Amino acid sequence: MGAVAYTATINKRLIHESSFPCPAALSFDAELSAIHAALDWLVATNKFTSHIYLLIDNIACLCSCLDTDIKTNQMSAIRVNILIRHIFETSGATIHLCYCPSHVGIKGNETADRLAKSHCQDNSVLLITRQNFITRSKLNGSLAWQIKAQSSSYRGKQWLEIKRNKKRFKPKISSN
Repeated sequence: MGAVAYTATINKRLIHESSFPCPAALSFDAELSAIHAALDWLVATNKFTSHIYLLIDNIACLCSCLDTDIKTNQMSAIRVNILIRHIFETSGATIHLCYCPSHVGIKGNETADRLAKSHCQDNSVLLITRQNFITRSKLNGSLAWQIKAQSSSYRGKQWLEIKRNKKRFKPKISSN
């Protein structure tokens, strides 16, 4: 399981940091979620400055921030776009989307990486991924079918009638 983490600074002074679990499969998803969370926080707290810098250490995520083509995370990209537009309209700030290589000593980036890692090591979070959900659903369906199959009123082992061209018939398997 991954984690989303971001930090906010004004004049190189840390003013906010946050992290939370992210069941996303890729770092791209986590990065996009972090951008969304950071912009949400910025809008909610109204901490606008004339220049807002988003330092992103995933090039694909950086490119998709303003891309609304149909893809897996289209809704995340659209939410990011809506928040950026809101910031433009309400504050007149300039938003800089910057690529920042990870683990190169940039304080905010290192803090966000540390927060994400510490959150990943927290085992108290219950993770339910899509695959986990599908596996669990199949198991429950299989158990329900096995219970029905043991009942004397179960008819699943018999052939059902088929209707073709207004005629009804039951298929038969003959052994030749």
